[in-house]
Amino acid sequence: MWHIIGMYMLNVLGMLMQPETKPVGQNIYVVLAVTLIVWLGVFFFLIYLDRQLKQVKQKVEWQEGEEKK
Repeated sequence: MWHIIGMYMLNVLGMLMQPETKPVGQNIYVVLAVTLIVWLGVFFFLIYLDRQLKQVKQKVEWQEGEEKK
């Protein structure tokens, strides 16, 4: 009886361990989506950095103007 239960458990584990198979054409969409998300993140991070640098530049120019007066 235990060998039947053991074989059943091995069969279930075998089914769980098999990777999900998708057609090859669908995998490219996953890669494209992840790549697009990464590039959008880089783009918005660069916009954020640009705004921060503009603020710092304005503060430095303002402080330099105050020191000259």
